[in-house]
Amino acid sequence: MASFAGPVIRLFEYTGHNYSEQLLAMTATQVYSYNHLTNQWTGITGIALTGDATTRAQWASHKGVTIFTNEQHDLPRKYTGSGTTVALGGTPPKAVAVCDYMKHLFLWNVITSEGTFPRQGLFSLSYDTDWSSCNGFEINLDETPGEVLSALAQGPLQMVYKADGVAAVRFVGGKVRFQQEMLAFDEGILAPLSLQMVGNKGHVMLATDYQLYQIDMGVVKALPPKVIDKLQKTMDPLYADRCTSAVDSDNDTYYLFYRVPGDDHASARIAYNFRTGEFAHRTYRAHEWLDAISIKFEPTQATRSFGACLDNLVYEINDPDAIDDAGTPITRYITSDWQDFDQNIQKILHRVELRFTRVPHTRARISIAIDDREEWLYEQSFDLKGHLGQDTVSVSYEPAQPCEGTTFNLKIRLYHDRAGRVAEIRSAAFKWEPVSENTDTAEFQQSDKVI
Repeated sequence: MASFAGPVIRLFEYTGHNYSEQLLAMTATQVYSYNHLTNQWTGITGIALTGDATTRAQWASHKGVTIFTNEQHDLPRKYTGSGTTVALGGTPPKAVAVCDYMKHLFLWNVITSEGTFPRQGLFSLSYDTDWSSCNGFEINLDETPGEVLSALAQGPLQMVYKADGVAAVRFVGGKVRFQQEMLAFDEGILAPLSLQMVGNKGHVMLATDYQLYQIDMGVVKALPPKVIDKLQKTMDPLYADRCTSAVDSDNDTYYLFYRVPGDDHASARIAYNFRTGEFAHRTYRAHEWLDAISIKFEPTQATRSFGACLDNLVYEINDPDAIDDAGTPITRYITSDWQDFDQNIQKILHRVELRFTRVPHTRARISIAIDDREEWLYEQSFDLKGHLGQDTVSVSYEPAQPCEGTTFNLKIRLYHDRAGRVAEIRSAAFKWEPVSENTDTAEFQQSDKVI
């Protein structure tokens, strides 16, 4: 989609008064705005930033302005929708995290003229002129020694995510103004950029035990075991703190992007539907995503998803014309995850009947794994060109011999042999029978909308 002088380390947005949105991209030293009508990027930096390629920038929308930090390299900046980015006025601190909460702007993990305060948050009602008029104007989360890494509001609470715990901050008014309380949760946030609001279901984040958790009004619960198992088997723990995320509000889906072990130029993605609990897994060859975002340029338009890659490019993810560094359309794969069809018994899998969107110049290669083994068996290839006048293509995957086991995992590898061609899976129905009983049918449904 676009090439920059260095890697884009953060994608974020500016939301106008009519809910139209601008896509913004940050490199270590520059900020750009994207015009979706002309497909052009414009520099809006102002004075150059002093970050680096590892900076985990954070942002918040506050009183009609986008405000962002870059891990204490520079003073927080604002962007008003036009012109260039400008450092906040008054005497704001350098900060790691930023949060809009109850008409106050919070800056967390701060450097001031008095020193460095990794567990402190400063707040202001007049963020661009005054950082000392609020009574007290600071909160110290000293209940645990860990530093604050991120913060995000949910209704009457501001959830503050530390390296070793999570705190709930509540507005109470009066001279006290805010109260704080640590949650009964033994983990902290590992990847600050994994934190996202998931509709009215609270927040999702990657914790220090390498698990994804949902935090809803102070109540913490782990995502389903199958999601966690897939993540921990495929994620490179050395880079887990660099995970990033996005939310597709049209499809109620949280996406976590992370690096896979053993390959410097490949990454994977977990897609978790926070309404239904369904999830899917996908890998991207030759693409290491540094950040991602889902955005609506206009309120009536569909959500579009963008990803910043290590190759200094920003792609529209699943854009029909997306190509890799060598000019080859991106290939990807999907797994059904381990399915026992709610019956923990020995069974024989005879075939899987699948339905795809009909797209010429696309192919699917399908294989199966049995009983938690990593070996993929009986791969077969299918052309998805279908027949003129039809919207979908049906294929029947039949292993060379019936597969006996308790659980099965189907891998579907999609190949796009020409730019502008992207196939999607609609459904997969497993045809199986218990070893000693009558034939039965169970289905695994893959989301129609994936990135």
